[in-house]
Formats: sequence, structure tokens, C-alpha cells
Amino acid sequence: MKICILIGSLRGGGAERVATILANSLKKQNHDVTLINFEKKEDEYLLESGISRYFLQHTNIVNDILDLNKYIKQIEADIYISIDIYFNILAGFCKRINKIKVIMSERNDPRNVNIRTSIKLLRNISYKYADGIVFQTIEARNYFKKVFTVKSSVIPNPIKKDLPRRNSNCKNVIVAVGRLSKQKNYLLLLNVFEKISKKYPEYQLVIFGEGEEKTNIINHIRQLKLESKVHINNFTSELHDKIKDYKIYVLSSDYEGIPNSLLEALGMGFPVVASNTPSGGTKSLIDHSVNGFLFQPMNEEEFYKYLSQLIDDENLQKMFSKNALIVNDKFSEEIIVKQWVSFIEEIVNNHV
Repeated sequence: MKICILIGSLRGGGAERVATILANSLKKQNHDVTLINFEKKEDEYLLESGISRYFLQHTNIVNDILDLNKYIKQIEADIYISIDIYFNILAGFCKRINKIKVIMSERNDPRNVNIRTSIKLLRNISYKYADGIVFQTIEARNYFKKVFTVKSSVIPNPIKKDLPRRNSNCKNVIVAVGRLSKQKNYLLLLNVFEKISKKYPEYQLVIFGEGEEKTNIINHIRQLKLESKVHINNFTSELHDKIKDYKIYVLSSDYEGIPNSLLEALGMGFPVVASNTPSGGTKSLIDHSVNGFLFQPMNEEEFYKYLSQLIDDENLQKMFSKNALIVNDKFSEEIIVKQWVSFIEEIVNNHV
């Protein structure tokens, strides 16, 4: 089968990692795989050899549609899979021009995702032209029930293979990973960590991420006088090796789909404290008080309470760490890619 995956880039984020895992797994199954991106970046996730790539100029939406339409005519894939809101919109326009099959994928919480009203409108229109749509959670699919009746499937993110295990003899470091955006609510995390730092002065906070909120976050660190305790690092392909000596993973987001960084932290055996996001993404990974703690989004008091409780109780840390590892089987690449392949074949073989 000839499969073309559309994604902005292959660097940094959860959607990008999913696209890479899917492309590599499909290639290993002897499918002909092509990717269309905006640009090639440094420190990208690695692709299997033999996967072709095309790049859009990405000057404006009209030119992007024309470029994508040109590549579609060259590639002639059996199915096009878009894993990005903007690419979903482009694919919707191209679907109207060409006789192609398209699967679109919603990767975030559609109720809260921070996009312009015009983009939301174009997204909803595009979804009506999809042959199939993949959602991460049931809650996300239910949001669109009144918008369209397109065939859909709920497929969670696969977890990366061969993750290193978190060291049991680890440093007193709390770690967070994710784009430096308002969605991730790092200001909430910093406010909580200020209190933690006063109670547990031996603890440090390390954040891995890049994004438009970096200046605001750095300014907030200075306002709280936490410059010696909080460290911001760029994304790196060696992330897991860099964080395996840290003690606790936290996620402070206001909303999420299924956050890959949280999934991978659990897969490494981190005890975690995370926000109970509205889409059900974090709840699908964490059984509260069994393999982690969930707090209500934006609730600083609750976040602080659970994080303090976890720091105080080493036996609880050990229990969460042990129970966290279950995600490696539940969300294995083999299981999740099998679900993707089944849905792709269903759409390709649907001649209606």
C-alpha cells in the first residue's frame, strides 16, 4: 500500500513523534511511505531509510494548497493521513479537487485548542470531507458528533520503544517536558514550585521545551526569585537519557490530547502528578492514586497538595513508579500501529 503522511515537522512534539512512529512501522511492514512536511529541521526524530519526503514552501494557505495538490498528483498514494490541524484543512481542500482518500487526525482537545475562530471553522468544514478521522480519546470524538457523521476511530498514542528506566537512586529534581505555550500553564507550575522550594529547598525544577512563552516564563522565574532553582533547556533527541536521573515528572497543562511526554515518563517509571485535562487524555494514562496523582486544571492548591504528598512519601513514589510501567504493554507500538493499519485498510477498501 502507498501511504502519504502529512505533518508540519518531525521535531519536538507529541504529534511529530506519533507521525514518525507510524511512518517507520508502516515502512517496516513493507508499505511505500512518503512524508510531506514544511521544512527539515535539526534534531528531528529519525526515519527509516527509504521513506521519501516532500516539502511545502509554506508561504500562505493558497500556495500551500497548490503545492500539496502538485505533490498529490506526483505521489498518487492510496491514502493520505494528515496529523495536524493545518494539514487537515489543506487535505480537505485537496480532497475536493482530487479523487483521493484522506484520514485526518485530531491531536488535541478540540474544545480548548488555542486557534483562531476562522481556523476552527475551516477545520470543521474539512472534517466533513474526510474519509475517516482518528481521535485520541472518546471525549474528543464526542465533541464532533453533531458536526459530522464521518467514519472515525479512537486510537491512543503509541509509546516509544526501549525507553530507559528511571534510576531508583535519583536526584531531587522535578521535571516537565513540553512546548513553552500558554496551554502548558508553566506559570502555574512555577507558582507551585515556589512553595515546594520553600518547604523542600533541596529540590530543583528542570523544564525541557521551546516556544512563544519562553520570555514570559523566564520573567516569572525572576519575579519569584527562582533563577538558581529552575532551569529551562531546549528539546533534545537525547531527552530520556537526560531525565532518567530525576525524581518526579509533572504536567500542568490546561488541556491536552494524550500527552506523549507524560506517556513516556510513565513508561520510564516516573511517579507523576498531572492535570486531569477535560479531553480525558491524562485520565486515560493515570489511575488516580495508583500510578500517579491527578489534579483539577489550574488548581494551584490541589497541585501543591499532591506534589508535596509525593515528595514526602518514598514508598508512594516506589508504588507509582512500579505501576507506571504497565503503559509499556498497554500502549505498545505493535498494538497501536495495528489499530492504525486496521483503520487505514478499512478506509482504503471502502468503495462507497
